[in-house]
Amino acid sequence: MAEVPSPRTATARLGRLGGLGGRTVLWLLLAVIVVAAADRSRAVFDCSADRRFTLSDRLGAILVQQTEPVELVGIWSADDQGRFETIATHLGLMAARNPKIAWRRIDPDLHKAALAQFASLHQQPTWPAVYVTRGTRAYRIPLGDFSRLVLQREVGGALVSLADPHPPRAVIMQGHGELRPEGGMTDGCEVLAHTLTVSGYDVTLDDGSRRSAIPAEATLVIPGPTKPMGEATLAAISQHVRDGGSLLLLADDRAPRDLCVFLRQRGILVASGVPSDSGNVAALLDAQAPTLPPLVVYSRRFYAESGEPGFANHNLLLGHQSMDARHPATAATHASGTNVVSPRTTSVESFTPAWVAGVDPQVAQAFSASGLAPSATASLLVTARGDAWMQPFKPALEAPAGVEQADARVLASALEYPPDERSVRSGIGARIIVWGSRQGASNAVLSQPQFANVDLLRSCVDWLSHRTAPTEIPENEFTAYQVAASDSAIAWLLAILVVVVPCLCLGAAMLTWWDRR
Repeated sequence: MAEVPSPRTATARLGRLGGLGGRTVLWLLLAVIVVAAADRSRAVFDCSADRRFTLSDRLGAILVQQTEPVELVGIWSADDQGRFETIATHLGLMAARNPKIAWRRIDPDLHKAALAQFASLHQQPTWPAVYVTRGTRAYRIPLGDFSRLVLQREVGGALVSLADPHPPRAVIMQGHGELRPEGGMTDGCEVLAHTLTVSGYDVTLDDGSRRSAIPAEATLVIPGPTKPMGEATLAAISQHVRDGGSLLLLADDRAPRDLCVFLRQRGILVASGVPSDSGNVAALLDAQAPTLPPLVVYSRRFYAESGEPGFANHNLLLGHQSMDARHPATAATHASGTNVVSPRTTSVESFTPAWVAGVDPQVAQAFSASGLAPSATASLLVTARGDAWMQPFKPALEAPAGVEQADARVLASALEYPPDERSVRSGIGARIIVWGSRQGASNAVLSQPQFANVDLLRSCVDWLSHRTAPTEIPENEFTAYQVAASDSAIAWLLAILVVVVPCLCLGAAMLTWWDRR
């Protein structure tokens, strides 16, 4: 006859089971209360490697200060969804800080209507990018593999810029064979103007028909002149630089000689402004000194790395190793890891009185006294050593013997000048950037998203206009969690995690069952 458990035994078992379940329920209830309290207070304990759930206090203050509707619009395709997942998380956190801020993503392939509506309000967008919009104004933030580390600083700068009722000005000079509106893919500047507009600039065209002083606070952009500038235009540029204004010049081997001489007197050697007597430094300051014919930089390595038969040797493909990682004008492009293409490029060298003093102190003294000498220079874009050479622009290659030992060629230079006592902007000196490629800013190149020319030009103009994102917003830290141990230590750790720990858990479960059976 089977033994029937006594009521006392059954009650004890139920009591033990109830005790186990009760404790579990209490722990779960406590965990729910803690999570709810943390969510209510917006407390965050962020252990992610890229700090994707944490916003800077300074950015948080800027977000809360927004009193007008602001929209954060991320535009990237479904193929990039995983790549920019952290970007989306950050933008969602930003929007949650202020009901005036909204966040949405537009897939250019799936959301055609939304993309067309955005284009009708803010001009045609390019992607991948984040647009910060306020009213009819928009600020474009390009996206790359490292954008998540500087996104907060970029968004903070965009919000500060859009809140400014007087946006910085950019004047695009016309009338001397420059890239121009309706110039087509090869000679057009519509994409350049659009780039500056969506970067928060008030862009105007100056065709010289009513020559007046260029606003000192504006950044003057001269996109590839090919005809003589004339005395009146050079006088206006000189006045602009004397007043502490900024200049971005795109000039290849077709740049007019009068402009090249103007630049040489200010410490810049480009195209037909290079004296033929390289041993005579006094020729650097002589406007009538004979000059060499303009030459173009050619490269075998850049041609081979492109992998495209139609990519000519004069189209220089510049990777991060060709950019100055420390200068603000190229730092962001360098960090993005995206190439810049520089078609039909001439060399752009710069010199200071300190360099001239090493050759001829008297010429250096005269250079300093002229008031035209730069106080600091930087090489923004350079070729690799032992690769590039210079020759007239033509299909036939004429690489000289010993090119393998050739020095690097500077393709773009940035210069800073001391304040002029006659300046209308007291205490502010001029800034000039010269890039030896006209076509690098053409519609044909800027329309190709695989190159970072758009981002490079935007960063150049930002530096020229003394415009930077709030520096008190730090870059996101990226912590690479890893175990530093020898092979034997890793083997022991693997054995403990795979064998010992599971066995201990199973043993504890079996003992618990045996005790409560």
